[in-house]
Amino acid sequence: AEVSTQSTGITNRRVNGIEYVIIPRFENTIAYIIEELDERDREEFYRLKKIQDKKKIIREKQKKLAAELTAKEAAAAAEEGAMMEQPRNILEPAHDPDIMF
Repeated sequence: AEVSTQSTGITNRRVNGIEYVIIPRFENTIAYIIEELDERDREEFYRLKKIQDKKKIIREKQKKLAAELTAKEAAAAAEEGAMMEQPRNILEPAHDPDIMF
């Protein structure tokens, strides 16, 4: 009877140790891990949003530069077309530069 009382006491201490010490530690550890993972997810989401915003700004700048370039190219082409050498009127006096030998 005494052996069974001792073994019951030992078993009760082990059960209490598991119930009141080990399980709460594991629960606290699990809660901490979940909080850390959630925090990482929030940080990653924020980081991705920032990257998207920067990419959007870069794309807008590229579009603006492309539009400006296209406008400049069109202006240059128009200017080039206007500056193309017109055929010479043979009735007007020639304005050739003097040539020195």
